[in-house]
Amino acid sequence: MDVEPRRVRRLRPLRWRDTRLWIGIALVVAAMFIGARLFTVDNGRTLVWAASADMAAGAAPTQVELVSVALGSADPLYLGVDQKPTGELLIPLRRGMLIPRDAVSDDARDVNMRYVTVAVEPANAPPNIAAGALVDVWSTDEEGIALLVLDQAVVHEVAGEPGGVRTGIQVVLQVTTTEVAALLAAARGGAVDLVAVPVQS
Repeated sequence: MDVEPRRVRRLRPLRWRDTRLWIGIALVVAAMFIGARLFTVDNGRTLVWAASADMAAGAAPTQVELVSVALGSADPLYLGVDQKPTGELLIPLRRGMLIPRDAVSDDARDVNMRYVTVAVEPANAPPNIAAGALVDVWSTDEEGIALLVLDQAVVHEVAGEPGGVRTGIQVVLQVTTTEVAALLAAARGGAVDLVAVPVQS
């Protein structure tokens, strides 16, 4: 009795235009996203973005990573897994710091930002002051009374010699439109001191 040989069906390799290939990729991506979302509700922990390296104010938030933390009621204050940070940083960040929503710029916030130049004596500014630093602005009137004008203003640019003693320095501060008047009045009304604000890690 003759047995008819079976025909072997060869599998054709998937080509990049093959619809099945793209469907497979889409399913993998969807599974990863769903898995990440399910992970956020496990044990009250959530995935948020954190700085993977030190980044200065004004820099693009490109060095970031996802971390799992339990934030509780503070969860809405930070950028979640589906909201990767874009734009530029409004404050400096240390490695490992969680990224608050209001730490990155958006179109609405950018419209309200202004850059004001303040002349400061070298002795009245932090040594080696540089762009991206945070400073408190104090003003001393003729009676020697010091008043806090602005807190945690971002240094946008520094011109002059921060470490020198002969010449003053021009510090450009990034402030909101509502803070401009107070800063200008302080700069013209007496001596201005810039006090460094340490960045908490």
